[in-house]
Amino acid sequence: MATLKGYFLPKSLEDLEKELEFIENPIGDYTVKIPKIKPEHIKVVTQKLKENRDSIISDASIDWLAHIYDKVSQKWMDNSYEKKKIAMELLPLLTGLTKEVIEFYQFSTIYKINYHNIIYFGEIDIPEEAFKRFTKIKDINVMIRGYASLVNKLKFARAIKKTRTVRLVTYITPSNVPGLIEVLGLFLSSLARAASITKTPSIQPIFAPLYAESIQEVDKGLAETIAVIPWKGGILEIEDVLFKNSDVVSVVSSTETAKSVKKRIDKLRKEKYNVKGCYHGGKFGFVVISREYVSREIADLAILDGFGYEGYMCLSLIHI
Repeated sequence: MATLKGYFLPKSLEDLEKELEFIENPIGDYTVKIPKIKPEHIKVVTQKLKENRDSIISDASIDWLAHIYDKVSQKWMDNSYEKKKIAMELLPLLTGLTKEVIEFYQFSTIYKINYHNIIYFGEIDIPEEAFKRFTKIKDINVMIRGYASLVNKLKFARAIKKTRTVRLVTYITPSNVPGLIEVLGLFLSSLARAASITKTPSIQPIFAPLYAESIQEVDKGLAETIAVIPWKGGILEIEDVLFKNSDVVSVVSSTETAKSVKKRIDKLRKEKYNVKGCYHGGKFGFVVISREYVSREIADLAILDGFGYEGYMCLSLIHI
């Protein structure tokens, strides 16, 4: 069986990688190596990533970053790209989602992280009211409302860069959104000129390492600011070290996980640790269709929305 890494560490942490012990898990026709992470490992990783961030991307230009992520997106748009073929083979086994749903709802958004969009949204003037109501953007025939959108996250990343130095962002990612959340975490950290550690979900540990390896193929320097590390969520000894050494902890997961992490971040802040928390838990909702629009076509679209937004965790469809 071929072997995959269920983690990613930069080349500058090769000595640490040689010290790690591993568990080997069979997934499909592959064996996935999962490291046994200890608190002392986390301390080494966080320190090295922050050093790499300071020397590599603290003053990086948006043009440089845009070229890198554009090339990575081009790789993942190619169905013959080996890493994409592996992902499309294993993600349906791990998540229960079909290849078509993964491609249409998750990967199609990844492809939009290209040079043109990064440069465009990096320079666009987004009025403040766009984060309260739908607002027409000057010079383009588009109305946007920024909540939970890529536009909102881009502006947030720029704001972070302007208001304080963010050296390390930790992302805790969900199991039912394969690809999208991991990629946004890596990309937005880079945009904020910060290093990142991504915690993968236990049932889906393969996408984030594959994507990080793609970044490494394009630019070895940027890859030195990235780590992907799996561990069983809720291990206080590991997470306390990680949270204390992070500037931001972002959670996209179950409501239970989001509340648990928030409680611990709030405690650290009371202890004068300068760490911010961002939390996005599960949602529950329903769809209302007016009588005038009741038709087979609308019903089909409503079901399609149900599948799609369940994947994005913004709507867990219970009733129509």
